Amino acid sequence: DVKVARLKNVYASEGDGTISDLLQIELGGEGTTVKIDNLAEPIVFDIPFDYDPALEDDYDQGTDTGLCSDQSQVLTFNCDVPTTFDCGGSEDPRDVTVNCPTKAASCSFWDNATRSWSSDGCSVVANTASGVTCACTHLTDFSASTTAPDADVVVSVRYPTPSPTTPSPTSSPTTSSPGPSPQPTSTPTLR
Repeated sequence: DVKVARLKNVYASEGDGTISDLLQIELGGEGTTVKIDNLAEPIVFDIPFDYDPALEDDYDQGTDTGLCSDQSQVLTFNCDVPTTFDCGGSEDPRDVTVNCPTKAASCSFWDNATRSWSSDGCSVVANTASGVTCACTHLTDFSASTTAPDADVVVSVRYPTPSPTTPSPTSSPTTSSPGPSPQPTSTPTLR
């Protein structure tokens, strides 16, 4: 018998990326559960979750900027996906621009051996802003989660802007060219 149940996600924790209830898929009968791994053909199933506009294909994640003013600073950007930048490594002030990463729904399962979420043996067949279709080669407790690539970061050095200068007076005197010299006038003499 195949048992499929939608349960409260008891494994979810803050920041782990899970966004749905658990979908528990088991094979067994008469009170026993059979462990199923390495299926030749994956099972395909849907996991619904609350609508998230950030998962729409045409959603603009946006950009954000910050200024690194010292090496110990870590910038945090206002993106849908937590995004930070470590300012260490340069003494020059730097402008940092981040193209926020795009979220995507993914398929995860609770791995009892590692006590964490994993996606090994699962792939995404399709996803929308309110559900994901998964193909997995084993049976267990599944959940939809979100993943995002690293942010695209542009860093530029901020050079000081030169202050305006005013010319200072020169120390050498200025001369003007002499005009015509006056001609002596002669007075007529009487004889």
